[in-house]
Amino acid sequence: MALVTLVSSNLAREGYEFIYTGPTPECKTCKIKNACMSLEPGQRYRIARTRDISHDCKLHENVVVVEVDKVPSRTAVESRHASENTIITLEERRCRNIGCEHHQFCSHAFFIPGKYRVIEVGEGLRCHRGMDLKAVLVERA
Repeated sequence: MALVTLVSSNLAREGYEFIYTGPTPECKTCKIKNACMSLEPGQRYRIARTRDISHDCKLHENVVVVEVDKVPSRTAVESRHASENTIITLEERRCRNIGCEHHQFCSHAFFIPGKYRVIEVGEGLRCHRGMDLKAVLVERA
């Protein structure tokens, strides 16, 4: 089921994916803030449809009404936590090896710390630090 929210007009296109990180201080006094803040922080969304309705915004000159669907996020976890339908806790983890091919999945920089459900377990990942990692798809629990 699609959810309705607002996104910056320059990002409002079908198929665009983003992780909602929550409100900013500028949002507190906005008259349409409830439309933007209806999403779950830390959850990845994909724009399913755009509508021909726009509004002024303090952060983004113009925002557009869109319908979004939740989509799982890909990340890397220790193999012992990589089991489908289990709830895991993702905490901030930053790998310093930015040249690693898996860096974007190992560094949880875009995840909000908290509980996530493992949806799918993927391949094992070679870690330069010697960690036993697997790729997984997760969604907020």
